[in-house]
Amino acid sequence: MTSLFRRVTKYPRGDVDPPENRLTEIFGAVLDQVHGLGADLVRDWAGDDAIGDQRLWVRTQRTTSGGRFVDLELAFGAPTAPDLRVWIEVKYGADLHAHQLQNHAADLASLAQRRELLILLGSRHAMPSAIDRRASAIEWQAVGRFIQRRLKVSDTPKTRSA
Repeated sequence: MTSLFRRVTKYPRGDVDPPENRLTEIFGAVLDQVHGLGADLVRDWAGDDAIGDQRLWVRTQRTTSGGRFVDLELAFGAPTAPDLRVWIEVKYGADLHAHQLQNHAADLASLAQRRELLILLGSRHAMPSAIDRRASAIEWQAVGRFIQRRLKVSDTPKTRSA
């Protein structure tokens, strides 16, 4: 397993977008290490519990069939043929490229998954007014609120029944 420090520092200055890539690595590392967080987030985003207790595989800077890169992949089930594959395009201080989500949606669909989900994850202030209909827009602020709620639930003291 790669350390958090190594993951975050592998993008030197002069890289295409080191802050966005570093944020992606940090988010991916947290989802990889905090048991159940990735599944809980995806359940919240997808509005269902189709993933159950399947193993989560986290991969950053995944090459797509079209020769492009998606920032973050979450795969639930077998790593080569997961039951659910989630691609997350992380945005931090950068805009979407022309047809970026459309290309990701087509590349994701070409994998012929049982279930797939495409997410644009960005700041509320930088979210485009319209995105590809095959993608869902999630704000970083919503992720923060979700984690706060999850922490409150896990910190609630358990009472004993008499």
